[in-house]
Amino acid sequence: MSSSTSRAQKEKMVTEFRSVTNAMYGTFFLIPSFDLSKQKHSVTYFFFLFFSVFEVFSRPADASRICKKSGYRLEVAFDLFYNDHLAQQNAERSMQSRSKAIAEAFEGVLNVQFNEFQDPDEPGRMDMNGLMRYLEELSLTPEDPKVLCLCHLLHSPRLGVLERADFLKYWAALLVQATTSPSPPPPIQTADEMTKFQITTLAELDRRLRSELSYFEEVYRYTFDFGRDEGQKSLALSTAIPLWELILPLAPGLDPNVFKPEYLQWWIELLRSRNKSVSRDTWNLFLDFVVQLEDRFANYDELAAWPSLIDDYVTLAREKLGSQGMDVC
Repeated sequence: MSSSTSRAQKEKMVTEFRSVTNAMYGTFFLIPSFDLSKQKHSVTYFFFLFFSVFEVFSRPADASRICKKSGYRLEVAFDLFYNDHLAQQNAERSMQSRSKAIAEAFEGVLNVQFNEFQDPDEPGRMDMNGLMRYLEELSLTPEDPKVLCLCHLLHSPRLGVLERADFLKYWAALLVQATTSPSPPPPIQTADEMTKFQITTLAELDRRLRSELSYFEEVYRYTFDFGRDEGQKSLALSTAIPLWELILPLAPGLDPNVFKPEYLQWWIELLRSRNKSVSRDTWNLFLDFVVQLEDRFANYDELAAWPSLIDDYVTLAREKLGSQGMDVC
């Protein structure tokens, strides 16, 4: 770990530590000079707080050694930890071991849940019929954008296919992350409780889809592979159109007064006139084009390296805007 990375991580953890412990134990943790050495049983107290919030120290011996060396000063302890190879090694082993144990504890409930929707002919897989029933369990319709978040999360290779191994692996990973966070979810011991956790998780992913461009781009690019027929390099136009209509209007920062709903329909009109499948480049570059677009295509540069299809689209759009009596550049 580089010194710059260590410093950034340390500062972030110190801030989060104070935020959480302030809520838990009182406002004195917001005081930069707060000295744990004044507290009774300070080693145990420091270790409990530090470990319960961040799960960093894997052994009380590490906590005791670093606390004493730091003089029980929180910022100094972080610096010492990031320069203590043994403590970091023990912490990594401890977190891996605990994460594995937590994941294994949830696998039973996840298997029970998956069994309800599995393909009777292929118990290790959920087919389209099972997926539809699973979506209903999650209070989702096929037209809900959260379905794309779900399939992206579970690494579904294509529409109507969910593998048991992926279902267990990726839901368990999220459960480990949630369980070890400062605000863990309620205990999950039944399939119904698991479903509630999944519904809450998907609501958060939907929020991110609409607000975080990097996550949106990740899901958008995944959607191309997800929508392709098995063995095909391109996306069928009949599949691409509803997927564009579903996800593109949600792009973070996309102003509906700049990229208006009819603009997407003009794009679809052009594609239908060509009657060709959609390549990966076309799928990806259209998003790049849309998020850079200014009002009435004012910033479009015909000499830029856009594919000819987008050139043709801009020509079509400007013709339509001109016929509506609007100024175009």
